[in-house]
Amino acid sequence: MRVYIPLFILFLLLLILSLSSCKPYQLTIPNRFSEQSTRMEVKGWNSYKQLRFGSYQTSKVKRGLLTKNSRSSKRAPVTSADRVSRIFDVEASSVTERSKDHFQYTISDGNQVAEVLATEGSIHDMLKVKTGVRWLGDFSQTKNYQYAFSAVIIPVTNKDTSVWQLAVYNGEHPPVDSMGRKAVFRYPLELGLATNGIDTVTINQIRVTHSTSPKGREATMPFEIPGGYELRMDGGVVGIINQWNHEIWFYNDLDEPTKLVLSAIASSLLLRKIKSIK
Repeated sequence: MRVYIPLFILFLLLLILSLSSCKPYQLTIPNRFSEQSTRMEVKGWNSYKQLRFGSYQTSKVKRGLLTKNSRSSKRAPVTSADRVSRIFDVEASSVTERSKDHFQYTISDGNQVAEVLATEGSIHDMLKVKTGVRWLGDFSQTKNYQYAFSAVIIPVTNKDTSVWQLAVYNGEHPPVDSMGRKAVFRYPLELGLATNGIDTVTINQIRVTHSTSPKGREATMPFEIPGGYELRMDGGVVGIINQWNHEIWFYNDLDEPTKLVLSAIASSLLLRKIKSIK
């Protein structure tokens, strides 16, 4: 049985790490990458309205109506266990929640401009249980979760540059983590790809097992948690989105049109509402 990490557990773990030092623990960026890259702090990370990092700035985001709907179907008491549960006022129902959103904006470095048109959606099937007991409360268990995000990135300034297509979806968490430990808590991983038919950027979710405090103290997580995203081209890392410290890193040895595309990819991931990484 897959056990997915509830969001409040992730939040609690990050809170504990933050309070264990005067400053929060940080995602460790490898030296061999950081020494050849530029760090950019992201302004507006929590706003969903407008972002700014380094020389890059988005326009105000235009959004459609975020739609959410759910359908519930109660299970009839057909087994002995179900009948006993009903006697003790325990109700179980299958719930399907669907969400959909779309948004658009432009991003510029002061010289180049790209337009981004994005849409995302999710389907969440879960079992909700109402116990009728105050101290026990109600709970839910995920049975199936499907998520998809897509975007079109149109370089406006350079007419010779092809349009980029971006797609992100959730995949299966591997049975063991990067340290070889059995993955007791498993959350849906995000995988992504962006291409213009010639060049390709792969998007890998970073799974964190270690973190470092500003004083150099290291901490080992009891299980892996999301830390951000790696952007790769030709097998090498060209960008990192650090969701713990609200920063973006770009490899220095890239041309400006490529950096603009990477900035469009990074900003579109940060501006999502359904799969928020705030």
